[in-house]
Amino acid sequence: MIHRLTFGVSGSYFHYDYDLAYQKNSLYSNINFRKNPRSTVSRGLGISYTYFERDLSAK
Repeated sequence: MIHRLTFGVSGSYFHYDYDLAYQKNSLYSNINFRKNPRSTVSRGLGISYTYFERDLSAK
């Protein structure tokens, strides 16, 4: 069964030139399953989505 469930959100905003910027937004989730005490293998699943938006010309 599920041992640990993690969710997260992050975002950042940067300038790469005068009046030109980009932003990065991310969502993620991790699921860790219970390990059999006799096993040396642990199992998990991770999913993420990242969105980038960049200014192409100065406004």
